Amino acid sequence: MTGARIFYIGRKAEGFMTVVFKVFESLLPSLGTTLTIIGYSIIATFVMGFLFSLIHFSRSKVISKIYFGFISVMRATPVLLLLMLVFYGFPLLFSFFGLNIESWPKNLFAIIAIALENSAYFSENLRSSYVSIPQSQYDACAALQLNRFQALRRIIGPQVFFAALPNIGNTLITVVKNSAYVYVIGITDLYQQAQITAQASFGKNQLTVFIVLSIFYWITCVLIQELIEWFGSKKKWGGVR
Repeated sequence: MTGARIFYIGRKAEGFMTVVFKVFESLLPSLGTTLTIIGYSIIATFVMGFLFSLIHFSRSKVISKIYFGFISVMRATPVLLLLMLVFYGFPLLFSFFGLNIESWPKNLFAIIAIALENSAYFSENLRSSYVSIPQSQYDACAALQLNRFQALRRIIGPQVFFAALPNIGNTLITVVKNSAYVYVIGITDLYQQAQITAQASFGKNQLTVFIVLSIFYWITCVLIQELIEWFGSKKKWGGVR
């Protein structure tokens, strides 16, 4: 390879890295918005999913049917559509009860929509793990004369959590990816800012912009996976890992 060729490649690489840093700087102001939506959506998904999973075990057939109806609707509704339904539908719904929520921040509507979508999957993760616990564990709780709450907290609950960890990790990664749709209700998140940046260069740096954006989502998902594996390593009994 000639010196001129090497010099040319070096200049190209230098120019590419300059563009990458400029793209990163343009996306940085929207990073906080995206991380906030992801963080609160994960918390809301955990809380709502746990509550929904408890509802499933109600002895009322009506409540159980409502639960499965909710799960069915959430599974069948694309998150893009759900964001629109929550953003435009909730203010109308609450207005029937004399409540005006139109002044709520858009981020809150986004968090509610993402949490509704993923809490359905999260609750099913817990439910499937619950029914996978062998009967011998319940017999052991009865032999130890533990009440229902003690059995759930000390014996059954931890096993359900660790058995569900791989699926919980998948759900959390889905939350991260769902956050890229919030632009449809007017939120300037990372994805929307990437669109603006790409358009500002008239498409010249479009590929670079979306490569940088994809790296952010990839790093976030890797961190979540590492966290899930760390929790899994804390299991102190045998069984499926």
